[in-house]
Amino acid sequence: MAETLNILIISSVGTQTPPSSYGGLEWVAALHAEELARRGHAVTMVASFDGPEAWYKERGITLIKTV
Repeated sequence: MAETLNILIISSVGTQTPPSSYGGLEWVAALHAEELARRGHAVTMVASFDGPEAWYKERGITLIKTV
């Protein structure tokens, strides 16, 4: 049986994650968090305060908002 990991992903604090349009680093962080959570890991994301909170909740990702 695979081990469940506690993973912290830190994204950009200036651009919402996942971004509404452009955002290279933010997309990479969001897609990694989504896949790791889908695989059963406990994922926490540190990201911009203006990110879509529902996106995180739907995927089981804990969000820590920056100011």
